[in-house]
This record gives sequence, structure tokens and C-alpha cells, in this order.
Amino acid sequence: MARVQRQRAKRPERTSDRRTRLTLSLQQSTVEFLRQRQAETKAPSVSACMENLVDAYQRQSATRELDRQTLAYYDSISDEERAENNAWGQLGEREFGAAQR
Repeated sequence: MARVQRQRAKRPERTSDRRTRLTLSLQQSTVEFLRQRQAETKAPSVSACMENLVDAYQRQSATRELDRQTLAYYDSISDEERAENNAWGQLGEREFGAAQR
């Protein structure tokens, strides 16, 4: 009698939801903060709470970097380019204001 082997059905991989386990040693006050924050935000887990905190920090970092690059750009342009940018901005404000009325 031939033996039939069962093959397990493969789970479809969800690349957007992949998680990596990370073990941390934290000070007790940090753990208390995270648990309090989890309760305040109604996060489903401390991991989700950490994920939210890291996401917020990444967005803030990206905003700071964009601000830094914007300042560097305007610091690098000539007075003539600055005047031209200003003129375009004033034109846009006038046209946008007229369209709003």
C-alpha cells in the first residue's frame, strides 16, 4: 500500500505585516511609562505602543530633516533668486486669493 504524504498548505506571505521579535532590557520606569502610554492610547499591546512611538519619532525626524534642507536651500540661493521666488509667491497668493472670492 502506497503511503500518501500530506503537504501543508503554505500561508501567503504578508510582507506589509512582517514582524521581527526584539528583546530589550529596560529600566522599570521606562516599562511603567510604556504601559501607561499603552493604556492612554488604547494600544492593543506594548509592542504596538512602541511601534506608534517610533513611528511618531520617525515622522518628526523626517520633518526636521526637511526643515534643515529647506533652510540650507534658501541660505544657498542668491538675492536675485530669492527676489524671484518672492515674486512668484506673491503672484500665487494674489491668484489664490482671487480664486477664493
